[in-house]
Amino acid sequence: MDNICVLLTLFLILPTIEAKCNEKNGVHSFGDNCRFMCHCEQNTECNETTGECSNGCARGWYGPGCQYRDIIDHKFSKHSNNSYSNLATDGKIDTCYREFKNNRTEQLFWSVVLSINETIHEIQISTKVKSLVYFKKFTVFVGYSRLPRSYDTIDERACFRQGHDIPKSSTFIVLCKKPVIGNVVKIELAQSQNVLELCDVRVNGGRNLAFKRTSAQSSKFEGCGTHFCKSSFAVDGYASTKDIYFCSLTDEEEKPWWQMYLDYNIRIWNIKIIDTNNHNQIPYVVHITNTNDTKIGKEGPYGKKGVSHNTHTQSFTMNSAGKFVTISVEGKRNLTVCEVFVFGDCRVNQCGYNCEKKCQCKHATMWDRISGNCAISCDKKERGYQCNMPCKTDDDCTFECGENCFGGDCIPKSGECTKGCKPGWEGTYCKNTCDPGFYGHNCLKKCSDHCKHRNEYCNNVDGNCTYGCMDGWKAPLCDQACDAGFYGRNCTEKCSEHCAGGNRNCNTTTGYCEMGCQSGWTGLRCVNACPSRKFGAGCKESCASTCKNDACDHVNGICRDGCKRGYQGDKCESECRDGTFGEECKEDCSSNCNNNTCDHVTGNCTNGYKPGYKGNTCGEISDNILSDAKPDTGSNETRKLKIALICVGILCAIIVVYATVITILLKRKATHNVKDGTNVSCSGRGNDDAITNKTNKTETVTAEAATEATTELARVNINASDDESHQYTDLTPDTEDVEAAYETIQLE
Repeated sequence: MDNICVLLTLFLILPTIEAKCNEKNGVHSFGDNCRFMCHCEQNTECNETTGECSNGCARGWYGPGCQYRDIIDHKFSKHSNNSYSNLATDGKIDTCYREFKNNRTEQLFWSVVLSINETIHEIQISTKVKSLVYFKKFTVFVGYSRLPRSYDTIDERACFRQGHDIPKSSTFIVLCKKPVIGNVVKIELAQSQNVLELCDVRVNGGRNLAFKRTSAQSSKFEGCGTHFCKSSFAVDGYASTKDIYFCSLTDEEEKPWWQMYLDYNIRIWNIKIIDTNNHNQIPYVVHITNTNDTKIGKEGPYGKKGVSHNTHTQSFTMNSAGKFVTISVEGKRNLTVCEVFVFGDCRVNQCGYNCEKKCQCKHATMWDRISGNCAISCDKKERGYQCNMPCKTDDDCTFECGENCFGGDCIPKSGECTKGCKPGWEGTYCKNTCDPGFYGHNCLKKCSDHCKHRNEYCNNVDGNCTYGCMDGWKAPLCDQACDAGFYGRNCTEKCSEHCAGGNRNCNTTTGYCEMGCQSGWTGLRCVNACPSRKFGAGCKESCASTCKNDACDHVNGICRDGCKRGYQGDKCESECRDGTFGEECKEDCSSNCNNNTCDHVTGNCTNGYKPGYKGNTCGEISDNILSDAKPDTGSNETRKLKIALICVGILCAIIVVYATVITILLKRKATHNVKDGTNVSCSGRGNDDAITNKTNKTETVTAEAATEATTELARVNINASDDESHQYTDLTPDTEDVEAAYETIQLE
């Protein structure tokens, strides 16, 4: 019945069209001067007056006259259990999906991701009549996702929240309190609801207000001739990307521009510009103004470049209003524009296809904006289906608004709060407090998920968490994590300074150091020094066994109490240097050790000891100095020993000589006696002469031997140094003693 009323109204609004709109380049149109484009299935003709399609709307279009763009058509969507649920975006109202909560604690939801940011302001939802009861207190959120097809959103905001009442029809429309820009739309049921069933969801992206509007351009390319490259080709509905002559094309000039006049000051949410496939895409600059000023500055209000869908399309998302849309490029070049789509709708209190009618609808839907009828209520002190009837009497317009109406404004007679509710209240008459988990103006804000004891416990007016925050979150709203370097309840605990990278690298909830500990520290929060005998990163290194008391610094391993005997260095890793030993290597090896080296711990001579010394440290004089001595040329002790040995050798030689002489003399004497007896008895005097000659020879030999020994002794004494030889003068034989011995031998 409602649709019939709308169509009748459309018939009254649009003047009767005498001439039929002709199809051009496969584009069908309708309405006054054929200024509206048909969007029928299979690109068929539409009703010349209303634009209605007998075979249904083309994919991606819906609403009165199939004029409104559905920005979530066939987009990826999912529900609470992370499975996909694309039946809600397939454009078919008879295909539905249903999800049960079962034993899960989280709220049921459905969400859809868009390819670019869009301005969200109106959502149409279709379900089954039996499932309407579950939509009591449901919420529509709009968020932003950085990654394509990602449902992880940031800056999620509620654009609509249903009150305690249940939607009246299986297909119903909800309006955001104000438009929200984002690329994720989520429908979430209240905590107590157990079933979510969706048959169709549509999100209003506006209608194309650029079709066949008046346009102009800075110049026309000379090579195009009379009938091509016109500015009107960019609003004819024929989005040619192959033939540049069916596009708007300017000469090469400084800052070329193209402009369109929209007839009325309208609300604009998105502009799409299509260029040619073979044209090098240049960033467009877009301006929306209320005048036709074409002096375009360097920076446009929406940036130099829109979001590119592909190589020939740029999109600009906004929430603006104006009469003129101007497109330009920087520098000296040609400007090519093949088609421009301006998606928006009439402003508040404007209705009709051309936005030429005035209306007083409160929260006008797309159906209201086309028909001029007000399905919800009137905006001001008027009444009637089109809110064009004034109050008849003062009583009709006298009503005391509820104390919770925002600004104290409400609709006369009905008492409906016209500007919504004060923070903490909701409903048509603002008599209900926010449900647990919501707060603020019209209860559209959601309590933080980090309130202690769940998000149901926050103040319905200001959102402060009643019982404080979970660990790691700031009071009172508990919507901000602790500052770096702090953690715990109300962020009062300070992170350890021994976290790797500093105290800013700790978990704001637990205080655990997320990058581990600095060298010398251990534990999840890095507040404990390494245990005894351990040090370094992760306390994995052991103190040196040469540290005194096995104790070292837990950070760098330096021996805290010094080194054990025989070792030196910060970590006691080096033995005492040659020639030293003992505690702190302060003791010197004995000078009696060979090469002056000794054991670095005990001081014992490791390479033996010098001649004349014994014991571990070579400090005792040897009992067998002569036999153990080993000459060592070059030292005073060695030279002295050498002289002593020579003297001893000489003495021994003298003794041997004396012994030899005495022995020879004794033998000769015995022989002489024997021979003397024989000669006396047998030989006579001749033998005496012989004996006398032998005796003289013997005396001569003996004297020569004695003289030779004396001479050798004198030679040795002369070669020895004065200081050294006088120590041994008592060993030198006296000449008189030798002569006496010689005389004794002669006598004998």
